[in-house]
Amino acid sequence: MDKTTMPEPVAYQDDDGSCWELTSHPELMTPLITTTQAEAYAAAKVREALEEAIAAVETCRTTGTIRHGTVSDCIEAIRALFPSTPARPESER
Repeated sequence: MDKTTMPEPVAYQDDDGSCWELTSHPELMTPLITTTQAEAYAAAKVREALEEAIAAVETCRTTGTIRHGTVSDCIEAIRALFPSTPARPESER
């Protein structure tokens, strides 16, 4: 499965709050996406995470590491997918 990528920006915002549809220096500005793009991106990331969780449980099931499919073993397989450091919004970096 392909990794979900951020949508292409529809505009850019500079330090004084001005928005530009095109810019020759996007690395110096904040990229902006639409609400629709953000919602689609979030839904795709959730689906990606759920697919990874399913794959982890399937791996445990097929390798025999889940003892008779106990719920706690499935939970642990999914928790193993959690990043060690949660993602932070860009504004907090």
